[in-house]
Amino acid sequence: MSRGPFSIGVPPEGVAGEPMIHIDPSHPRVRHGGEGAAIFLDHGGNAPLLDQVSTALQRVYVGSQVAPAMFAAFEEHGLIQPVELRIETEDGPSFTVPDGYTIAQDRLAALDGAALAALHRDDFLRPAIWAASSLGNIAALVERKRRRDG
Repeated sequence: MSRGPFSIGVPPEGVAGEPMIHIDPSHPRVRHGGEGAAIFLDHGGNAPLLDQVSTALQRVYVGSQVAPAMFAAFEEHGLIQPVELRIETEDGPSFTVPDGYTIAQDRLAALDGAALAALHRDDFLRPAIWAASSLGNIAALVERKRRRDG
């Protein structure tokens, strides 16, 4: 959300060039007559907002380049597990989030040393652990929302 109104523009397949930051000039965060946040300094250079967005978009882009190999490794080791989240609040509505995926904790814990070493070597072990443990945060997130709304 913090990246809006910015996006990553990549050259078409087979065309030389590097990813660039694109901007939606009609977005309310873009300065129009003194409104919105500046993206450039008055006398040249990037404003802090543009530096922050550039860093965030770079992380997204690098992640998008690594993701296919990472998910292939997870699939190779049988770690990907479909999940449907059912969130029920004590005093409010219930939510279902279908078609999700996570890393199966039991399968991750059962990997042998060679598989763990391969995931670690490719720097995929940390994200596997993060994903496997992330579902434990759902209850805390629901509680935070309840406190904020209530």
